[in-house]
Amino acid sequence: MPSLSSPIDRRPSVASMCAEESMTRIGTIVLVKSPSEKSIPSSPTSDSDAEVKAVKKVFRDWDKDGNGSISKEELKEVMREILGDMSDADLERLMDEADKDRNGTIDLEEFVEWMMKPASKSQGKAIISYADAFKPIFDVFDRDQTGKITKAEFTECHCILQGALRLNPKAPSEGGDDPLDLKKSEEDAFAEADKTHTGYITFSEFIQWMQEHIPEGVSTEDLRMCCSKLATALGSVFKAVRLAETGQIGEEDSEVLEKLLESLASSTRSFGDTMKRAPEKGHGWTDPPTGMSVDRLKIAHAKYVPLHLGRVKEVKFEVLCIPLGDEFADRESRIWLCEGLRKGVY
Repeated sequence: MPSLSSPIDRRPSVASMCAEESMTRIGTIVLVKSPSEKSIPSSPTSDSDAEVKAVKKVFRDWDKDGNGSISKEELKEVMREILGDMSDADLERLMDEADKDRNGTIDLEEFVEWMMKPASKSQGKAIISYADAFKPIFDVFDRDQTGKITKAEFTECHCILQGALRLNPKAPSEGGDDPLDLKKSEEDAFAEADKTHTGYITFSEFIQWMQEHIPEGVSTEDLRMCCSKLATALGSVFKAVRLAETGQIGEEDSEVLEKLLESLASSTRSFGDTMKRAPEKGHGWTDPPTGMSVDRLKIAHAKYVPLHLGRVKEVKFEVLCIPLGDEFADRESRIWLCEGLRKGVY
Protein backbone atom coordinates (compact mmCIF):
# COMPACT_ATOMS: atom_id res chain seq x y z
CA MET A 1 0.00 0.00 0.00
CA PRO A 2 1.52 3.40 -0.90
CA SER A 3 2.69 5.62 1.92
CA LEU A 4 2.23 9.33 2.32
CA SER A 5 5.65 10.13 0.93
CA SER A 6 5.45 7.84 -2.11
CA PRO A 7 4.58 9.54 -5.43
CA ILE A 8 2.67 6.80 -7.22
CA ASP A 9 0.96 8.77 -9.99
CA ARG A 10 3.45 10.76 -12.05
CA ARG A 11 1.26 11.51 -15.01
CA PRO A 12 0.78 15.26 -15.55
CA SER A 13 -2.79 16.41 -15.02
CA VAL A 14 -4.65 19.20 -16.82
CA ALA A 15 -3.87 21.40 -13.84
CA SER A 16 -0.20 20.48 -14.22
CA MET A 17 -0.05 21.49 -17.89
CA CYS A 18 -1.82 24.78 -17.22
CA ALA A 19 0.48 25.43 -14.29
CA GLU A 20 3.67 25.01 -16.33
CA GLU A 21 2.49 27.73 -18.72
CA SER A 22 2.52 30.14 -15.80
CA MET A 23 5.90 28.95 -14.55
CA THR A 24 4.56 26.45 -12.03
CA ARG A 25 5.21 22.79 -11.46
CA ILE A 26 2.90 20.23 -9.95
CA GLY A 27 2.95 16.65 -8.69
CA THR A 28 0.17 14.26 -7.75
CA ILE A 29 0.36 12.00 -4.70
CA VAL A 30 -2.11 9.50 -3.28
CA LEU A 31 -2.37 9.83 0.47
CA VAL A 32 -3.22 6.66 2.36
CA LYS A 33 -4.22 7.36 5.93
CA SER A 34 -3.01 4.66 8.28
CA PRO A 35 -3.75 4.93 12.03
CA SER A 36 -0.28 3.61 12.81
CA GLU A 37 1.51 5.97 10.44
CA LYS A 38 3.70 8.46 12.27
CA SER A 39 3.24 11.80 10.63
CA ILE A 40 2.73 15.43 11.51
CA PRO A 41 -0.87 16.25 10.72
CA SER A 42 -1.11 19.57 9.01
CA SER A 43 -3.29 21.36 6.55
CA PRO A 44 -3.04 23.59 3.54
CA THR A 45 -5.19 26.12 5.34
CA SER A 46 -3.59 29.01 7.20
CA ASP A 47 -5.61 28.27 10.36
CA SER A 48 -4.27 24.72 10.64
CA ASP A 49 -0.75 25.84 9.78
CA ALA A 50 -0.97 28.36 12.60
CA GLU A 51 -2.22 25.65 14.95
CA VAL A 52 0.70 23.38 14.09
CA LYS A 53 3.12 26.24 14.74
CA ALA A 54 1.46 26.86 18.11
CA VAL A 55 1.73 23.16 18.99
CA LYS A 56 5.42 23.15 18.05
CA LYS A 57 5.97 26.13 20.35
CA VAL A 58 4.27 24.25 23.19
CA PHE A 59 6.59 21.32 22.48
CA ARG A 60 9.65 23.56 22.83
CA ASP A 61 8.27 24.94 26.11
CA TRP A 62 7.68 21.45 27.51
CA ASP A 63 11.06 20.15 26.33
CA LYS A 64 12.82 21.64 29.36
CA ASP A 65 16.33 20.39 28.54
CA GLY A 66 16.01 21.17 24.83
CA ASN A 67 17.10 17.72 23.68
CA GLY A 68 14.32 17.39 21.09
CA SER A 69 12.03 15.10 23.08
CA ILE A 70 9.77 15.22 26.14
CA SER A 71 10.63 12.75 28.88
CA LYS A 72 8.18 11.26 31.34
CA GLU A 73 9.53 13.55 34.07
CA GLU A 74 9.13 16.63 31.89
CA LEU A 75 5.55 15.63 31.04
CA LYS A 76 4.83 15.03 34.73
CA GLU A 77 6.16 18.48 35.67
CA VAL A 78 4.00 20.24 33.06
CA MET A 79 0.87 18.23 33.89
CA ARG A 80 1.23 19.02 37.58
CA GLU A 81 1.35 22.71 36.69
CA ILE A 82 -1.90 22.32 34.73
CA LEU A 83 -3.79 19.78 36.85
CA GLY A 84 -2.36 20.46 40.29
CA ASP A 85 -1.62 16.77 40.77
CA MET A 86 -0.68 13.86 38.56
CA SER A 87 -0.75 10.27 39.76
CA ASP A 88 1.64 7.70 38.30
CA ALA A 89 -1.33 5.89 36.72
CA ASP A 90 -2.55 9.11 35.07
CA LEU A 91 0.96 9.82 33.78
CA GLU A 92 1.32 6.33 32.32
CA ARG A 93 -1.98 6.73 30.44
CA LEU A 94 -0.78 9.98 28.88
CA MET A 95 2.59 8.51 27.92
CA ASP A 96 0.90 5.47 26.35
CA GLU A 97 -1.34 7.77 24.35
CA ALA A 98 1.49 9.97 23.01
CA ASP A 99 4.60 7.74 22.87
CA LYS A 100 3.76 5.73 19.76
CA ASP A 101 7.15 4.07 19.30
CA ARG A 102 7.32 3.15 23.02
CA ASN A 103 10.84 4.48 23.51
CA GLY A 104 9.96 6.28 26.75
CA THR A 105 9.94 9.81 25.28
CA ILE A 106 7.68 11.94 23.08
CA ASP A 107 9.38 13.37 20.01
CA LEU A 108 8.12 16.32 17.96
CA GLU A 109 6.19 14.27 15.40
CA GLU A 110 4.47 12.25 18.11
CA PHE A 111 3.63 15.42 20.05
CA VAL A 112 2.13 17.24 17.06
CA GLU A 113 0.10 14.18 16.07
CA TRP A 114 -1.11 13.87 19.67
CA MET A 115 -2.14 17.51 19.96
CA MET A 116 -3.71 17.81 16.51
CA LYS A 117 -6.23 15.05 17.16
CA PRO A 118 -9.76 16.03 18.29
CA ALA A 119 -10.00 16.41 22.07
CA SER A 120 -12.43 13.47 22.14
CA LYS A 121 -9.61 11.21 20.92
CA SER A 122 -6.64 12.75 22.74
CA GLN A 123 -6.56 13.23 26.48
CA GLY A 124 -3.51 15.44 26.09
CA LYS A 125 -5.44 17.75 23.76
CA ALA A 126 -8.44 17.69 26.13
CA ILE A 127 -6.26 18.65 29.09
CA ILE A 128 -4.49 21.48 27.27
CA SER A 129 -7.65 22.88 25.71
CA TYR A 130 -10.34 22.31 28.32
CA ALA A 131 -8.82 21.73 31.79
CA ASP A 132 -9.63 25.31 32.81
CA ALA A 133 -13.22 24.89 31.61
CA PHE A 134 -13.88 21.64 33.52
CA LYS A 135 -12.08 22.70 36.73
CA PRO A 136 -15.07 24.53 38.33
CA ILE A 137 -17.28 21.43 38.01
CA PHE A 138 -14.53 19.20 39.41
CA ASP A 139 -14.02 21.57 42.34
CA VAL A 140 -17.70 21.58 43.31
CA PHE A 141 -17.77 17.74 43.15
CA ASP A 142 -14.62 17.70 45.30
CA ARG A 143 -16.46 18.83 48.42
CA ASP A 144 -13.50 18.66 50.84
CA GLN A 145 -11.05 20.16 48.31
CA THR A 146 -8.51 17.33 48.51
CA GLY A 147 -7.93 17.24 44.76
CA LYS A 148 -9.83 13.95 44.49
CA ILE A 149 -13.55 13.14 44.29
CA THR A 150 -14.47 10.37 46.69
CA LYS A 151 -17.31 7.98 45.96
CA ALA A 152 -19.44 9.61 48.68
CA GLU A 153 -18.90 13.08 47.20
CA PHE A 154 -19.66 11.84 43.72
CA THR A 155 -22.83 10.08 44.88
CA GLU A 156 -24.11 13.20 46.63
CA CYS A 157 -23.57 15.41 43.56
CA HIS A 158 -24.95 12.79 41.18
CA CYS A 159 -28.15 12.35 43.18
CA ILE A 160 -28.71 16.11 43.53
CA LEU A 161 -28.31 16.60 39.78
CA GLN A 162 -30.67 13.70 39.05
CA GLY A 163 -33.17 15.10 41.54
CA ALA A 164 -33.04 18.58 40.00
CA LEU A 165 -33.83 17.15 36.56
CA ARG A 166 -36.58 14.93 37.93
CA LEU A 167 -38.26 17.82 39.76
CA ASN A 168 -38.00 20.03 36.69
CA PRO A 169 -38.94 17.70 33.83
CA LYS A 170 -38.58 18.72 30.23
CA ALA A 171 -39.28 16.86 27.02
CA PRO A 172 -35.93 15.34 25.98
CA SER A 173 -34.48 16.72 22.78
CA GLU A 174 -33.48 14.31 20.06
CA GLY A 175 -29.89 13.14 20.27
CA GLY A 176 -29.36 14.78 23.65
CA ASP A 177 -26.01 14.04 25.28
CA ASP A 178 -25.51 12.86 28.86
CA PRO A 179 -21.90 13.85 29.67
CA LEU A 180 -22.41 13.46 33.44
CA ASP A 181 -23.99 9.99 33.01
CA LEU A 182 -27.10 11.12 34.90
CA LYS A 183 -29.20 8.47 33.16
CA LYS A 184 -27.09 5.86 34.95
CA SER A 185 -27.07 4.93 38.60
CA GLU A 186 -24.45 6.58 40.80
CA GLU A 187 -22.64 3.21 41.00
CA ASP A 188 -22.38 2.83 37.23
CA ALA A 189 -21.52 6.49 36.67
CA PHE A 190 -18.76 6.40 39.29
CA ALA A 191 -17.33 3.24 37.71
CA GLU A 192 -17.21 5.07 34.35
CA ALA A 193 -15.27 7.98 35.85
CA ASP A 194 -12.94 6.03 38.15
CA LYS A 195 -10.68 4.81 35.33
CA THR A 196 -8.02 3.34 37.63
CA HIS A 197 -10.51 1.72 40.07
CA THR A 198 -8.90 3.42 43.06
CA GLY A 199 -12.15 4.45 44.73
CA TYR A 200 -11.67 8.13 43.89
CA ILE A 201 -11.53 10.35 40.78
CA THR A 202 -8.54 12.54 40.01
CA PHE A 203 -8.84 15.66 37.88
CA SER A 204 -7.09 13.85 35.04
CA GLU A 205 -9.66 11.03 35.25
CA PHE A 206 -12.46 13.60 35.40
CA ILE A 207 -11.27 15.18 32.15
CA GLN A 208 -10.97 11.74 30.58
CA TRP A 209 -14.55 11.02 31.68
CA MET A 210 -15.68 14.22 29.97
CA GLN A 211 -13.49 14.09 26.87
CA GLU A 212 -15.44 11.54 24.83
CA HIS A 213 -18.38 13.97 24.86
CA ILE A 214 -16.41 17.01 23.68
CA PRO A 215 -17.70 17.92 20.22
CA GLU A 216 -15.19 18.94 17.57
CA GLY A 217 -14.99 22.68 17.14
CA VAL A 218 -16.70 23.57 20.41
CA SER A 219 -15.73 27.04 21.59
CA THR A 220 -13.49 26.94 24.65
CA GLU A 221 -15.17 30.08 25.93
CA ASP A 222 -18.69 28.64 25.47
CA LEU A 223 -17.70 25.48 27.33
CA ARG A 224 -16.03 27.48 30.10
CA MET A 225 -19.15 29.60 30.55
CA CYS A 226 -21.59 26.69 30.75
CA CYS A 227 -19.28 24.76 33.11
CA SER A 228 -19.01 27.81 35.34
CA LYS A 229 -22.81 28.23 35.41
CA LEU A 230 -23.33 24.57 36.27
CA ALA A 231 -20.71 24.70 39.03
CA THR A 232 -22.23 27.88 40.47
CA ALA A 233 -25.76 26.43 40.41
CA LEU A 234 -24.66 23.18 42.10
CA GLY A 235 -22.64 25.11 44.66
CA SER A 236 -25.67 27.28 45.46
CA VAL A 237 -27.79 24.19 46.11
CA PHE A 238 -25.17 22.86 48.51
CA LYS A 239 -25.14 26.19 50.38
CA ALA A 240 -28.93 26.13 50.65
CA VAL A 241 -28.87 22.54 51.92
CA ARG A 242 -26.34 23.49 54.62
CA LEU A 243 -28.49 26.46 55.67
CA ALA A 244 -31.52 24.17 55.87
CA GLU A 245 -29.60 21.63 57.95
CA THR A 246 -28.61 24.35 60.45
CA GLY A 247 -32.15 25.74 60.63
CA GLN A 248 -31.36 28.98 58.81
CA ILE A 249 -33.85 28.10 56.08
CA GLY A 250 -37.26 26.85 57.13
CA GLU A 251 -40.21 25.32 55.34
CA GLU A 252 -41.54 28.80 54.61
CA ASP A 253 -38.41 29.37 52.50
CA SER A 254 -38.88 26.23 50.42
CA GLU A 255 -39.38 28.40 47.32
CA VAL A 256 -35.74 29.40 47.55
CA LEU A 257 -34.54 25.80 47.22
CA GLU A 258 -37.06 25.12 44.45
CA LYS A 259 -35.72 28.07 42.44
CA LEU A 260 -32.15 26.89 42.98
CA LEU A 261 -33.02 23.38 41.82
CA GLU A 262 -34.78 24.81 38.78
CA SER A 263 -31.66 26.83 37.95
CA LEU A 264 -29.50 23.72 38.46
CA ALA A 265 -31.69 21.68 36.10
CA SER A 266 -31.45 24.42 33.46
CA SER A 267 -27.66 24.66 33.83
CA THR A 268 -27.30 20.87 33.62
CA ARG A 269 -29.30 20.73 30.39
CA SER A 270 -27.34 23.67 28.97
CA PHE A 271 -24.11 21.80 29.72
CA GLY A 272 -25.47 18.72 27.95
CA ASP A 273 -26.49 20.81 24.93
CA THR A 274 -23.03 22.37 24.70
CA MET A 275 -21.40 18.95 24.88
CA LYS A 276 -23.80 17.47 22.32
CA ARG A 277 -21.92 16.05 19.36
CA ALA A 278 -23.45 17.30 16.13
CA PRO A 279 -24.23 14.48 13.69
CA GLU A 280 -22.09 14.25 10.60
CA LYS A 281 -23.65 15.75 7.52
CA GLY A 282 -23.17 14.96 3.86
CA HIS A 283 -19.96 13.16 2.98
CA GLY A 284 -18.51 13.42 6.51
CA TRP A 285 -14.98 14.03 5.19
CA THR A 286 -12.28 14.80 7.69
CA ASP A 287 -10.96 18.32 7.35
CA PRO A 288 -8.03 18.16 6.91
CA PRO A 289 -7.44 14.45 6.20
CA THR A 290 -6.45 12.79 9.46
CA GLY A 291 -2.71 12.11 9.48
CA MET A 292 -1.88 14.34 6.54
CA SER A 293 1.38 16.28 6.60
CA VAL A 294 1.74 19.09 4.09
CA ASP A 295 5.41 19.39 5.05
CA ARG A 296 6.05 15.80 4.00
CA LEU A 297 4.00 16.33 0.85
CA LYS A 298 6.26 19.26 -0.06
CA ILE A 299 9.39 17.21 0.61
CA ALA A 300 8.16 14.32 -1.55
CA HIS A 301 7.26 16.76 -4.33
CA ALA A 302 10.64 18.48 -4.14
CA LYS A 303 12.43 15.13 -4.52
CA TYR A 304 10.38 14.29 -7.61
CA VAL A 305 10.51 17.76 -9.20
CA PRO A 306 13.69 19.58 -8.05
CA LEU A 307 13.59 23.35 -7.96
CA HIS A 308 16.56 25.62 -8.68
CA LEU A 309 16.21 27.93 -5.70
CA GLY A 310 18.86 30.28 -7.02
CA ARG A 311 16.59 31.23 -9.93
CA VAL A 312 13.31 31.45 -8.00
CA LYS A 313 11.96 34.72 -6.61
CA GLU A 314 8.87 33.30 -4.92
CA VAL A 315 7.40 29.85 -4.21
CA LYS A 316 3.78 29.10 -3.27
CA PHE A 317 2.29 25.69 -2.50
CA GLU A 318 -1.37 24.66 -2.57
CA VAL A 319 -2.98 21.27 -1.91
CA LEU A 320 -6.28 19.82 -3.14
CA CYS A 321 -7.53 16.73 -1.27
CA ILE A 322 -10.36 14.51 -2.54
CA PRO A 323 -11.42 11.23 -0.85
CA LEU A 324 -11.99 8.10 -2.92
CA GLY A 325 -15.34 6.26 -3.09
CA ASP A 326 -17.69 4.90 -0.45
CA GLU A 327 -15.80 1.65 -0.09
CA PHE A 328 -13.22 3.72 1.80
CA ALA A 329 -15.78 5.54 3.93
CA ASP A 330 -14.26 4.56 7.28
CA ARG A 331 -12.68 7.70 8.77
CA GLU A 332 -9.62 5.87 10.06
CA SER A 333 -8.69 4.12 6.80
CA ARG A 334 -10.03 6.45 4.13
CA ILE A 335 -7.81 6.96 1.09
CA TRP A 336 -7.38 10.49 -0.23
CA LEU A 337 -6.08 11.74 -3.57
CA CYS A 338 -3.90 14.74 -2.82
CA GLU A 339 -2.62 16.97 -5.60
CA GLY A 340 0.08 19.47 -4.78
CA LEU A 341 0.37 22.64 -6.85
CA ARG A 342 3.69 24.44 -6.52
CA LYS A 343 3.99 27.85 -8.14
CA GLY A 344 7.45 29.25 -8.72
CA VAL A 345 8.08 32.76 -9.95
CA TYR A 346 11.45 33.14 -11.68
